[in-house]
Amino acid sequence: MNGLEEIWAKSEPVETLTQHTKKVLEIWFELKERYSDEIENEQFWNTSFNAVAYHDFGKICNLFQETIKKEKIVEFDSRVRHEFFSGMFLYLDNIKFYEQHPESLIAVFSHHKAFNDEGFVQQISENRNKETKLDENVINNFIHFANQIAENYNFSKIEIDTSSKNLINLEYGKLVLFFRKKIYEELSKLNFLTPKSRKNYIYHKAILNISDWTASGHLSLEKGIAYDTDFLAQKIITKIRKDGKNEIANKFQFKTFQQESLTEKNVIAIAPTGSGKTEAALIWASSKKDWERIIYLLPTRVTSNAIYSRLTDYFGEEYTQLIHSSARQYIKEQFDNSYDQKKYFRDKSFFKNINICTIDQLLTLGFNLGFWEVKTFHLLNARIIIDEIHLYSPYTLGLIISTIIYLKENFNTLELLH
Repeated sequence: MNGLEEIWAKSEPVETLTQHTKKVLEIWFELKERYSDEIENEQFWNTSFNAVAYHDFGKICNLFQETIKKEKIVEFDSRVRHEFFSGMFLYLDNIKFYEQHPESLIAVFSHHKAFNDEGFVQQISENRNKETKLDENVINNFIHFANQIAENYNFSKIEIDTSSKNLINLEYGKLVLFFRKKIYEELSKLNFLTPKSRKNYIYHKAILNISDWTASGHLSLEKGIAYDTDFLAQKIITKIRKDGKNEIANKFQFKTFQQESLTEKNVIAIAPTGSGKTEAALIWASSKKDWERIIYLLPTRVTSNAIYSRLTDYFGEEYTQLIHSSARQYIKEQFDNSYDQKKYFRDKSFFKNINICTIDQLLTLGFNLGFWEVKTFHLLNARIIIDEIHLYSPYTLGLIISTIIYLKENFNTLELLH
């Protein structure tokens, strides 16, 4: 026994800290394999590994263990934030690095609550009179555990200084004060989310959240889909036959303008209603890699529901997702009575390969709402189709243009407007 076997990370069912961390890192490695050609910076991956490996380190804290094991009944708002200890431990071990490159550190601090006064900072400050303890023997064993995995992945081991182990056990109130003065207030002054650091932060936060959520749910990463015009033609023909229109199905072929839409460029398509712009847009999007997303944006929930039904016929429910303010209820009523809020929480962050949404699901990214980092990350190399572009007001159109310029410049998205 090294003490780690007694440290819980999850309670229903019971999962130890090492079991959970190992699962999270397995998902993280899958993401690294998928995105290493897009994110080629080795320092990024080393730093990301450390953030993910240590994101739940703070669960070693005695108060967290007493709470999760129900040895003490604690009001939700009175619980200590385990991610506070996780982030502080990393920071105290390498202050100089994290002062220059804070993005992965902020990802650890904020992987449950927003890094602001109303969320994370307020709660840790309210609990500053708590008596906390992180057992040094357990700390050493966790470091050894993390370093063994680092070695397996050919990453550098973290050499934790003894002073870091001592500082993490400072009186909790003093540790919180140190955090506010040296980290939170300094980063607030510097406005650390500059355009360059914002992108790096998005990568770190999204990869941590995706790995953590997937492992916690005992899920696999969603499958990608690659298709070509022949695949799409067969799906359309099958749908036409299903509708009882065999004669039309026998003569089906793509129109010239649809065939010519296969290009890896931004496109503005102008054609009458009913001429086949949707299928042309899908042909245009077929140049994507299997894991790259299609985001199909429409002005209303009704039109979104209709396109979702159509694309589900083409690609199947496994690959398609409907996202808007009443999407969960619509899916539950029309397709899957067991579809719950927990499942939708994941799906609405563009985890599936083909996402049909109202336009607000894209525009809210710029306002940092919800888990915007995960949604933005999933737009890397995405194909974005904006339907009925002429229906939007000048203000909304301005937001759309600004958003697609930002995504094109930073995440290599392609857009088709029609």
